[in-house]
Amino acid sequence: MPVSVDGILEATFDASTASVLLVVVGSEWPSPVDMITITRTVAGEATVPVRGVESRVVAAGYYVGSDHEMALATTVTYVVAGSFEGSDVATATVAESTTGAADGLWLKVAGAPDLTVLARTRTVSEVASPTIGGVYQIAGGGGSVAQTSAQWSGIESDSAKVGLSVETGTGVARLRAVMAASRILLLQPVGFTDIDAGWYFVGTVRRSNPASEAYARRWFDLDIQRTGVPAGQGSGIAGVTWAALMEECATWADVATAYATWFDVLRGA
Repeated sequence: MPVSVDGILEATFDASTASVLLVVVGSEWPSPVDMITITRTVAGEATVPVRGVESRVVAAGYYVGSDHEMALATTVTYVVAGSFEGSDVATATVAESTTGAADGLWLKVAGAPDLTVLARTRTVSEVASPTIGGVYQIAGGGGSVAQTSAQWSGIESDSAKVGLSVETGTGVARLRAVMAASRILLLQPVGFTDIDAGWYFVGTVRRSNPASEAYARRWFDLDIQRTGVPAGQGSGIAGVTWAALMEECATWADVATAYATWFDVLRGA
């Protein structure tokens, strides 16, 4: 668990959810903080705010949340900036490796880390990128002329069809929940490079039973096309659920005994 030298910011990659748990320890700020911004940087890419943590009002400078939109298999640098009543207080920096997620295709919904699902990849079709324009015949003969708007980004984004396999029951339910929540998804392949990681519009979803009702897996086919990062706020913490808490602590009295503060519950300390 990497921690900034001043103890303010913690970043821990969870390979089981392909997300980074971010913890801001309010007691470590040099003076009171009522608002924070956390940014993410990967080498060779622009610095961007973590979804839901841009000019976020916080209580006593504390924060616990997840970043699941970071790149995988790389090193991500996080910086938290704290302020109080509009005046800067301090910044803290920490770097974390995001290597170790399981092979397959990770499907993620913007701002909802708890919906992330991992599927096996059965097939990937050819990846197409049509040019906007065409070739037109000259009236009366004399050949043809090509017209394109490529010089004005007249190239359509990559599109393909991806075949997925998930476990019958829970796996199907989780993948259907993803598709019900959003049809613009962050797709992050691990273990193969046939499609680029990024945000995709899912045009059509097909699901089938490949064998019999007793077969342990189901198949999904997704028509996808590359798109931009969707807008929206973030919510939820990957890996921290009521079910997990109640499995550990049968009653609220047990929770109070095991954890000194709600902050400790959220960070899993």
